[in-house]
Amino acid sequence: NKLYAYDFVNEKMAWTIDLGRYEGATFPDRINVTRDGRALYVPVKNNDRMLVLDSRTGAKLADHPMHTNPHNTFIGEQGKYVFAGGRSGGPMYIFDQQTHKLVKTIGPFSGPIRPLTADPTESYFFANITKLEGIGVGEVATGRIWEVLHRVPAEREKYPQAKTNPMPHGNQPIHHGIAVRPGSKKEVWTIDDGWGYLYVFDYSTMPPKWVKNIPLFDDITKVVVPAQDRWIQFSNDGKYCYTPSRVIDADTGRVIATHIAVSEKIVEIDFRDGVPTVVSGQNGGVYPAANTRTLTRN
Repeated sequence: NKLYAYDFVNEKMAWTIDLGRYEGATFPDRINVTRDGRALYVPVKNNDRMLVLDSRTGAKLADHPMHTNPHNTFIGEQGKYVFAGGRSGGPMYIFDQQTHKLVKTIGPFSGPIRPLTADPTESYFFANITKLEGIGVGEVATGRIWEVLHRVPAEREKYPQAKTNPMPHGNQPIHHGIAVRPGSKKEVWTIDDGWGYLYVFDYSTMPPKWVKNIPLFDDITKVVVPAQDRWIQFSNDGKYCYTPSRVIDADTGRVIATHIAVSEKIVEIDFRDGVPTVVSGQNGGVYPAANTRTLTRN
């Protein structure tokens, strides 16, 4: 039930906060930090709240009700919006990164919103929907939504023993991992938890169009291992896609390594002369490392 701030320049803990200080809040879920580094968005899963905290002091800046078990967040790369979804249902909540006010809701979709992402212009968001074979898409300006369907290839379904069962995440989402690829190509990728594929969509037109399937299995008759923590993330330059234990060449779709750590908590931080310059986390999104000129080694 604690939040930790770690100083990557001087390699020490900056502060620790027990979330219970905020009216007994419990279970901070997938937190995020605004583009300017000044505020933390903390979904409080067990209390149906979104806390917004000062990232340096922990002081409460805002406190919003979200009656949907708030779970995932995504920070818009332009510094305009914070996108948030609930594990038990409801719409996409969109907050203003500067005022910390709720500016709009979009949806709901046919099921709860799970991992989510947005394009670099913050014009569209993309999400896994718990029971949807495909992706949910929303247009921020108009509030229009689409559910883009994509089934597992028929040749894989011939081997039912190859499907992961049960799914590795709560409430059994079919897809649980989505990211926008950094760079010039307008691609959003999602992972099929059950059958072990990456599905690539082109969002240069709406609704997005399926481009290709990338198999993560070595044997079409067998389940993909490991069968847990299925997330996806890209390198900051968009050249590589990371899934549990695998690295994929994003241009060719070829698996080029199968021995990286299995983790759902990955952050890439690029340093220059010992100082962070750019950072990314899950689901795409590449950000400057706040005001690096204020960071110096002690």
